[in-house]
Amino acid sequence: MNHAICLQCGTAKPGALAACPRCGFKPEVPDDRAKSVLLSDKCAPMASLAKVAARIQKGEKLKFDDADVLKWSDLLESLPRAPKKYMGLTTQRWILVGITLGGIVGMGVCATSWMEFR
Repeated sequence: MNHAICLQCGTAKPGALAACPRCGFKPEVPDDRAKSVLLSDKCAPMASLAKVAARIQKGEKLKFDDADVLKWSDLLESLPRAPKKYMGLTTQRWILVGITLGGIVGMGVCATSWMEFR
């Protein structure tokens, strides 16, 4: 999927699940994700996508086949998602960093306490 049409404004974008460069819309809801795939070169020829883009830009509402939307929605939901990252690390890695830092602090407290009793 290299070429798609924004579901909201009809602008061309680099992929079905990418954010629109014009309006910023990014399909997050399963139905929107499925409809975005249907508006990509994965499912439609470029000539059809150009016509659909013009209709969206005129403000026309699109009608999608419910079976196609359900099929793509189910397929996209079944795919594994990349874990979210916070400051470059996954939650699992942040837990390891916290445990490591906690261990270091604990060892420091034990070492200073042991030195005082000596």
